[in-house]
Amino acid sequence: MVLNPDVQRKVHVEIDAVTDKDSIPTIGDLAQMPYTNATIEEIFRLSHIAPMPVARKCMADFVYRNYLIPEGTAVFFNTATVMMDKDYWGDPDVFRPERFLDSSGTKVVNTERNLPFGYGKRVCIAENVARETFSIYFATFLKKYKFEIVPGKEAPSAEPLVNFTLRPQVFEAFITSRV
Repeated sequence: MVLNPDVQRKVHVEIDAVTDKDSIPTIGDLAQMPYTNATIEEIFRLSHIAPMPVARKCMADFVYRNYLIPEGTAVFFNTATVMMDKDYWGDPDVFRPERFLDSSGTKVVNTERNLPFGYGKRVCIAENVARETFSIYFATFLKKYKFEIVPGKEAPSAEPLVNFTLRPQVFEAFITSRV
């Protein structure tokens, strides 16, 4: 949100419109916040933690685009290539929550290629808990605080530190209370 103040303002407006002044957002409230949910989808898309989930094993010989993948071969699914595909997303490096909203802006759509928790039979078993927990924390933080670049400092880098997983670089933020 530090790097996207316009998005943050839209999320603030939506949260303020849906929740009572002194309450924290609930799962029920989140169901009425399409822009906030689209923002969360965009955070998941751009901040994928495990770009290469654990390998899978080919259970039988398989031909893909004229290539034989023999039984027993370790197969990797690269979620980063799906979530950053220029042919599909158009501008995958741009933080744009609107890509997850229908034309009316009232419904979250276009999530089938957003795979931060994996895909298929081996999808993260805790995906629902993780999504709900993150959503509540995100909405609560945005209800209570405004996040900005520290005055006099450069904007933090959005480039992740790469290892087996991706993680953000250390950064500072100027946080002010909204309540």
